[in-house]
Amino acid sequence: MNRTAYLLRHTEVDTPKGTIYGHLDVPLLEEAYRLSLFRLLPEMPRGVSFFSSPLSRCARLANDLAKGAASVVVVEPRLRELSFGAWEGRTWGAIDRAESEHWSANVYDRAPPEGESLRTVEQRVLAAWGEMVAATESDFVLVAHAGPLRILQLHLEARPLTDWPKTKWEFGECKRFAVA
Repeated sequence: MNRTAYLLRHTEVDTPKGTIYGHLDVPLLEEAYRLSLFRLLPEMPRGVSFFSSPLSRCARLANDLAKGAASVVVVEPRLRELSFGAWEGRTWGAIDRAESEHWSANVYDRAPPEGESLRTVEQRVLAAWGEMVAATESDFVLVAHAGPLRILQLHLEARPLTDWPKTKWEFGECKRFAVA
């Protein structure tokens, strides 16, 4: 049975430019949020399942959209963004350059201090995805972060994780994918 998965990135956040905020729960930029909500509400299917990262920048959008679509939200912790560990809340300029270059040379298998590698994120996101798809018989909406969404897009398009840099998700962007 073919279904449509609506994959949606949270709207713009209200943090200083360059702030690292993977697992950090940061606020949304209110004006951008309201405009995105107004734009997205008519696009959402009614009476479908909604899944969301537990972080407020996703859960708030998922809950507001689900209300308008007469639905409820299932919070899925494995949809969280990549953890930057000890770097969370700092700016990229405040990170030791040698340390960040070591990580960025192989984000797939290396993790920031106390954080996660991209392959670790891929494993948890795809495990959650498999369970969501198995548990849902109709169209559904998933609200998450750029990292998990990029992983899902690559998976759905049967592309390797190394295509990560070629995959972009704008704030508030919604993409539809056919799911068997």
